[in-house]
Amino acid sequence: MVPEEIIKQISPQFTTEKLLNEIREFGKVYDFEEGDIIIDKGVEIPYIPLILEGTLRIIRRDEEDHELLLYFLEPGQTCATSLTCCMEKSKSEVEAIAENEVKLIGLPSNKIREWLFTYPEWTSFLFNTFQMRFDEMLDTINSIAFTQLDQRLLKYLHQRSEVRGSKKIKTSHQEIATDLNSSREVISRLLKQMEKKGLLTISRNTIELM
Repeated sequence: MVPEEIIKQISPQFTTEKLLNEIREFGKVYDFEEGDIIIDKGVEIPYIPLILEGTLRIIRRDEEDHELLLYFLEPGQTCATSLTCCMEKSKSEVEAIAENEVKLIGLPSNKIREWLFTYPEWTSFLFNTFQMRFDEMLDTINSIAFTQLDQRLLKYLHQRSEVRGSKKIKTSHQEIATDLNSSREVISRLLKQMEKKGLLTISRNTIELM
């Protein structure tokens, strides 16, 4: 059961009392540490995550273990892929990793479809989620197809800075390369060029935007 103080936290987003009561009754609160895998590829998803605090990084991994960052999930948001998997009872095609400490409400899959036909407010939330995620993935595709890697890298760093609420980003060059489907050597070279231009500073496992 979800504590009352957390229900109050999400009540500005969901105002229907019956829906809030069902979230209280059937939801469960989970806490994760930075780096925890919350949704793994190839497994069925027993619940959809409604983010309360922190940020999730959603990535797609191919059969050769190459990764591509799709988008970030922030408080008040949920994962469109997990919604689809829950409703179709299929296995996940993405991974969700905690960017920092994360608190979320897990909403059981058997309630997702039921609420879709019961609460217009929930239906709107789902459709808005799908539209937002679709727009973000289009932006990702456009970036890959039409944007040079140095511009993608700078945009990526600003995204991570924004979701963390800090200009200091704790990450490795290899992690960035993995997210951008590049190589560590290329990312390191581009970061050094950006440092020379005064766009950022580099220290061990930390990048600070200027």
